[in-house]
Amino acid sequence: MTAFINGRLFSDAGQLSALNGAAGVPAGSFFYEGWAMSSAGKPYVEDLGASAVPAAAKFISGIAFNEDGRMYVTTDAPSSAQFIGGIAVRNDGAMHVSTSAVNAADALIGGWAIAQTGAARMAIV
Repeated sequence: MTAFINGRLFSDAGQLSALNGAAGVPAGSFFYEGWAMSSAGKPYVEDLGASAVPAAAKFISGIAFNEDGRMYVTTDAPSSAQFIGGIAVRNDGAMHVSTSAVNAADALIGGWAIAQTGAARMAIV
């Protein structure tokens, strides 16, 4: 089963379903709260790994986005991060995400599963 929370597609366990936007956001995408999304409710993200957020990034509530609306994330484990709404965000604005399955010890914040490290659970396809 899946559920829509704030217009975004989540698994019943709380893992956000996102699309790999590294090549850019396709025409016809729409924006919800500044985040580019597909018509199926899947937001676009770009995993930067250890690379820094580009200087031209836009920031929405402290989180970095490309000008086309894809969010910058990192699958690197949080080390020194700030927390925004209970989610670990690297100091340059990339959100820490975990692509591992939701764990029973995860917290749910607004329906989104958050690992004990602060990394948000996300399936990136």
